[in-house]
Amino acid sequence: MIYSSVQIVVESERDRSATLPIKLQDTIQRISPKIDTTIQSIQTLKASEEVLFCPLTLNIPDHLPFLGQKTYEFCRSIESLQQTVSIWGYPIGEGKNWLPIILSAKGPLYGEAIQNGNLTYHQPLHLGDRTRQTLYQLGYQLLRHIQAIPGVYLLQFGGTSNPCFDRLIPFPDTPVLASLGVQEPDLLTSYWYCQIGTPLIDLQIKPLPLPSNSA
Repeated sequence: MIYSSVQIVVESERDRSATLPIKLQDTIQRISPKIDTTIQSIQTLKASEEVLFCPLTLNIPDHLPFLGQKTYEFCRSIESLQQTVSIWGYPIGEGKNWLPIILSAKGPLYGEAIQNGNLTYHQPLHLGDRTRQTLYQLGYQLLRHIQAIPGVYLLQFGGTSNPCFDRLIPFPDTPVLASLGVQEPDLLTSYWYCQIGTPLIDLQIKPLPLPSNSA
């Protein structure tokens, strides 16, 4: 379906000026300049079949014509999702790390992990192969369980050697800002590619620039 406009949905009027929705709006306008893109709070939303809604909050109205309603409902029920993950045999706990999962038409891609540092987010967080495989397997199971739609998901976890599951965020939340200028394509670009059906083949961390030789 071809949409006439895009509405990025945030929790409150104050959130309309936050960095994340503005960066996402910039990304969409850069890639799809002919699409009218605005940022709306849930209080000012008007349901329309001609609008593509991109919610950056779990608290979306039931009447919104949004394909991810069921997916967001699963992720809102944090305790229920934790119980399910526990039944699968994974430990549960609080965490401040995130594994990005990009679900495109070709299937899931896993980005480099992000960690919450001192007042900022950092990517990549280096993880051992065993931890990576554990998180990849859990992420895959979660996407199937929540009937995931194409987009960017953040698997929030704690620990780096024996990771514990915290929650699953079904949209590119604030930690994805760490990927800007670091990952190619970055997670906001990846999210929009998923919305418009552009295939994603690979994700790469850009090499650090070599230090200049001082005289």
